[in-house]
Amino acid sequence: KGMGLAPNEAKGREWLARAAESEPEAVYNLALLNLQSGTGEVDDNVAMFKEACNDNVPAACHNLGVAYRRGAGSLDTDLTKAVDAFELADNDDAFYALHEIHKELGDFSKAHHWLVRAANAGHSEAQTAVAQAARLHQSALGNSEL
Repeated sequence: KGMGLAPNEAKGREWLARAAESEPEAVYNLALLNLQSGTGEVDDNVAMFKEACNDNVPAACHNLGVAYRRGAGSLDTDLTKAVDAFELADNDDAFYALHEIHKELGDFSKAHHWLVRAANAGHSEAQTAVAQAARLHQSALGNSEL
């Protein structure tokens, strides 16, 4: 809802495109709007995420990581580039994604590092996994109190 005005996606897109000429956050938001509305080519939107990520927009880095992880559009799946993008995103969801990637790659030490970092950053699934691991560890040691 906008200050008594009827929603107008075309006008909104036009203003975002203007802002994107000088504002990295607007580049990210335009790509997000395109994806949400099914507008534009996936590759063009991924290119906008990359541009915004290069300009230090963490959410764009996260979406770029997802694109590399899934092989969106014409991108090949590239876990190395996904890791780089998720590290730049620097948030709990990105930390959890890094945990999953390293677990998939069989690097359990790094997977554990990112799981704990995600839990400490407030990621609920990571917190649950760390708590379950702690209970299992205590149980294995014969200590039922935690």
